[in-house]
Amino acid sequence: MKKLGLGIAVVCALITAGCKSQAVQSEQNQSQMTTPTKTFEIEGEWVLIDMKSHYMTDETLEDLFPVKIPFMVVDAKEMMIYGNNGCNVYRGPIKQLDEQRFILDKGVASTLKYCSGVKQTVYMQVLGEVKEYKVENDTLLLHSKDEKVYLKFKKSK
Repeated sequence: MKKLGLGIAVVCALITAGCKSQAVQSEQNQSQMTTPTKTFEIEGEWVLIDMKSHYMTDETLEDLFPVKIPFMVVDAKEMMIYGNNGCNVYRGPIKQLDEQRFILDKGVASTLKYCSGVKQTVYMQVLGEVKEYKVENDTLLLHSKDEKVYLKFKKSK
């Protein structure tokens, strides 16, 4: 009877160890699939310097964002962005990132503080339409495929 109890305990211990190592391996595989191993030029903090959209008229950035100029931080390792849209902070996952494509997941969320005269929804709509990017001389251009919609940023020092 003691041998049977000892045998059951050993089998349970082996099963538990096997399940645990399988869970760790699964987490490692998932991490490798979603986290790019390459560092991209887009990574870092960027301050908005220009914006074009069919949601806008002839307004300047100062007209659109009288409180604070929007900024964005791209964290390629975590596949996340965060920043300020001129009034509220936002954060969300990056769905796809490579040397040319920059596509955000639909889950970009922001706080809901009211700021009079700030057009943060225009910024967020344009950000949601972005599909590609270019980085040249510390300037980041996020744009739609047809380049009719874009956000232009300068690298923050």
